[in-house]
Amino acid sequence: MTRLAFVCLAIVCFLTRAHTQTKIVLDDLHDEYELTPYLEVLEDRDRIWTIDDMLSEKISRQFTTTTTKTLNPGITTSVWWARFEVDDAATRNHDWVLMVEYPVIDRVDLFIADSSHLVFLKHGGSLVPRNQRDIKNRSTRFRLDYPKSPRRIFYVRFESRSTVVLNMKLETYERFVETDHDAQFYIGGFYGSLLILLIYNLFLFVALRDTTYVFYVLYVAGYVVHQFAVDGFFQEYFFPDASISSVPILQIAIGCFLLFGSLFTQRVLFSCRFTPLLHKGLTLCAMASCISIVLVLIAPGPIVNRFFLILVVPYAFISIATGILSLRKGYLPAGYFLLAVTGFLAGLLIRTLRVSGYLPLNYFTEYSLQIGMVWEMALFSFALGDRINRLKNEQEQDKLEMRSRIAADLHDEIGSNLSSISMTSQMIQKNSNLSEQEKNRLADIVTTARETTDAIRDIVWFINPEHHTQDDLVLRMKDATAKLLVGLEYNIKTSSSKMKGMVDLLIWKEIYFFYKEALNNIVKHAQAKRVDIEIKSESRWFLLSIRDDGIGFETGTMDEGLGLKSLRDRAKNIGAQIDLRSRPGQGTTINLVVPIQGTRTAFSSKEGRKKDDLTER
Repeated sequence: MTRLAFVCLAIVCFLTRAHTQTKIVLDDLHDEYELTPYLEVLEDRDRIWTIDDMLSEKISRQFTTTTTKTLNPGITTSVWWARFEVDDAATRNHDWVLMVEYPVIDRVDLFIADSSHLVFLKHGGSLVPRNQRDIKNRSTRFRLDYPKSPRRIFYVRFESRSTVVLNMKLETYERFVETDHDAQFYIGGFYGSLLILLIYNLFLFVALRDTTYVFYVLYVAGYVVHQFAVDGFFQEYFFPDASISSVPILQIAIGCFLLFGSLFTQRVLFSCRFTPLLHKGLTLCAMASCISIVLVLIAPGPIVNRFFLILVVPYAFISIATGILSLRKGYLPAGYFLLAVTGFLAGLLIRTLRVSGYLPLNYFTEYSLQIGMVWEMALFSFALGDRINRLKNEQEQDKLEMRSRIAADLHDEIGSNLSSISMTSQMIQKNSNLSEQEKNRLADIVTTARETTDAIRDIVWFINPEHHTQDDLVLRMKDATAKLLVGLEYNIKTSSSKMKGMVDLLIWKEIYFFYKEALNNIVKHAQAKRVDIEIKSESRWFLLSIRDDGIGFETGTMDEGLGLKSLRDRAKNIGAQIDLRSRPGQGTTINLVVPIQGTRTAFSSKEGRKKDDLTER
């Protein structure tokens, strides 16, 4: 126990000593030094002190050791000073670089003093044009090319309209080049993935014409512009030679991010259907985001930043609440949405708390928003995909319900009316006072009514969504055979294998009416005594063969009458191949081969049919 207590005391003493170090000793073994343990800071609330004040004994005593709050002041109107001391004990000559890790600070001034108070001055920050910076980089970098001295004191002055973070470190120039190269690679991958996402969703919008994808693209674009400004790339690539602050651009990007995020949430979660009250809340968030964009143009930066901090909280709460309630009501894409938004909002909250000074600056808190965004991107892809499938299923279900209603209406209304016409005509036929001509006309009416009734029944059968399989079609064809080939000997042979995927109902319809037309031709013209029918299907093909022992005809000399043209047109409509063989006195054989996959049959006109048929071929 005594030994354990001694070890714990030694660790505490070591950590305490490490944290309270006030001097950096450069040696030959290290190429990088984190400055946090060595910094002393001072807040200039009135923004009036100069380097001469810092060197005076009165002000110099006011510097304090660093804490989480003083290292990360966040949104502030004060000027902040940081001080650290360096002893160069290295035997080799190194070029050292002072790295300020937060690119969006407006102005960073470096003062280097020795024991004689000789001062060397360098300027940096986002307001300094890139071509005037000490090292041309997206962030502030100072090359410490001062005359070598055993002891130097560094003073760094920070001033910004936005947030201030006192995060610095020393690196050798060789180490700086290496780490900057690696950082460019990873940052390029991050922005490249976001660019791919934007382009992909734009293509989806063009294909689907769903504004949800537009809102999502603008939502991601707002984040990309924001992060682009935070990383210092906006000024580097767009205004390298101008003294322009990236803070207004950053703030406008945040406003667009919240605006289109609210609109995207409404669309992807159908909030107007599942959560009407929260839908109004998201609308208010969108309106407040528009106000914030206007404020960027007329209000000081710190006021706009605080407005954003107030707006982020209700936006996050309403978004998550909308997802939870939508999920509870059975909307499954809300599950992906919740996982995505929760991860991103966690990163956003960590970033907000870090900017506000409540969390320390480290790798995780600095890049929490990027990590959350990548997480959100991956899960939103699933959410949008699930949403597309759900919409398709709902549309298919609506079509099925519509078909059922149409089938019921045709059967109940038109079918019953035709039956009434037929029955009434038959009753009138029995009137003895009618002439023979009038009776024949009534007989024609009865025949037409019955034929129309049969046609309506066929249409109703195909419209009914319960009849969509191959077995249903074969049973319907057998029923038609029994009605049409009355008095003839016939044989039906069927064989089938499971077809891949769903078959277009219009294909079944054309096959069925082709079959009826062929049987009608046999009854009316072939003078046949026997008909052999074979129905066969494979995974990708449907085959129909009809052979009669009738009088036949010479196919090369006979014109396309007798319903043959109608058969060829129906085969063409579905991209099928028809083979007709006949010889006088040897009967007729008709073979129909229908490709099941990749055939489109929804045409609105003969011209459309011909065009689509050529396309399919």
